[in-house]
Amino acid sequence: MPVVFASYLQLPFPYIYTNKYQLLFVAVMNIAAAYLLGFQCSLLSEFPAMNIERAVRRYLEEKLQVNGDNHSDNIKMSELLTNAQVSEPVRGIGER
Repeated sequence: MPVVFASYLQLPFPYIYTNKYQLLFVAVMNIAAAYLLGFQCSLLSEFPAMNIERAVRRYLEEKLQVNGDNHSDNIKMSELLTNAQVSEPVRGIGER
């Protein structure tokens, strides 16, 4: 939102639209900038969550294979959490 607002502050005041295409160009550029920045913000928040989920899933799948409970290659996360019998504390990523 600040980037879109800042783009209007860069225009000379009062901005005179001589035709409707100038208005549409400014609006389309602001929409493109907003979507680009929104996509970047969503990636910044989603990638760490995906890595945490992958680490938990990998740990629980290893735990199920050790216990002999692995009955399918396509296991849902809810099944992993309900079927896992975690007897030791969760280790950090990279610890063995």
